[in-house]
Amino acid sequence: MVKSYFTEDTRPTKKKQKYRRDSNNEILTTRMVADYLHCHLSTVYRLVKMGKIPHFKLGGDLRFEKAAIDEWIEKGGGVQD
Repeated sequence: MVKSYFTEDTRPTKKKQKYRRDSNNEILTTRMVADYLHCHLSTVYRLVKMGKIPHFKLGGDLRFEKAAIDEWIEKGGGVQD
């Protein structure tokens, strides 16, 4: 019989994702976000650089979750402070 030195499960747990990845939540490219927001591509890059739009990197490419963009818009995303 193998004796365990750990009394509880100490494996690292995954962080809960803020936005659920499912068939209703698309992953968008930078160009797709620009089209979705009806703005210029450089505007999207500027928002990313300023940290004002939710995004993540996949390899070296920027990606956006549509649900996160929709929530960002509902909260007044891009509005000048």
